[in-house]
Amino acid sequence: MRLGPFDLKQESEDFYVGHQLGHALNILVTQVRLELSCQQPRLEPQAQDCKANEFVRRFATMLPALRRQLDQDVIAAYRGDPAASSVDEILLCYPGLLAIIHHRIANVFYVEGLRILARIIAEKPTR
Repeated sequence: MRLGPFDLKQESEDFYVGHQLGHALNILVTQVRLELSCQQPRLEPQAQDCKANEFVRRFATMLPALRRQLDQDVIAAYRGDPAASSVDEILLCYPGLLAIIHHRIANVFYVEGLRILARIIAEKPTR
């Protein structure tokens, strides 16, 4: 709740997350399409659109498993640091964890051959 807008209510949290996720995935389709146009310039625009949509659909289905993996990373960091006062502190204040999040996500793109997007995600500054 602390990462959303100040007026976010518990009962509308799922709607907010769904809306934000839908928006992010739509932007991602555009970025994947741009990378495909660089990688495969002879591919017809319609085929690029199809491939971009297909990847983003697959990526969206991977999100629950990725989230579980990231939750385990956060818990491990919390248990491994006696100075940490909460899991939220780990998530919000530890740049090393943010780097892990970026690298786990980037790995999905790298494996799919979207190397530029993977690099952008992996190299995103943590602050």
